Amino acid sequence: MANSDAPVAVLTSGATASAGEAVVVAFHGRPDTRFFGESTRGVPTGNQPHRLSDGAVLNLTEAKDADRTGRTYDARIPPDEEVFTERRTVGTSRDRVLEAAKSWLAEQPACR
Repeated sequence: MANSDAPVAVLTSGATASAGEAVVVAFHGRPDTRFFGESTRGVPTGNQPHRLSDGAVLNLTEAKDADRTGRTYDARIPPDEEVFTERRTVGTSRDRVLEAAKSWLAEQPACR
């Protein structure tokens, strides 16, 4: 990668779930990475459907996501910096989570 040591800000909320949480977990343990926003939904697991003899399907959690240090996750993942925002401001100039992340990035030497 051209700049694999660059600081990374990861934004999360209660809408960050399942595969989104897998991305969050993938960045945990990475140097120069900080998490902003609200705790994730709390389902960082892998589910496997099992068809029963009557045709019903039973989904079982058979895997937990693990970060690069080996720590596994099976609940909500809190951010490093908790910042609440109104859903209607997400992605706008009034998005407090985005502004907090941008402010942190601007303070990082590699981003100057």
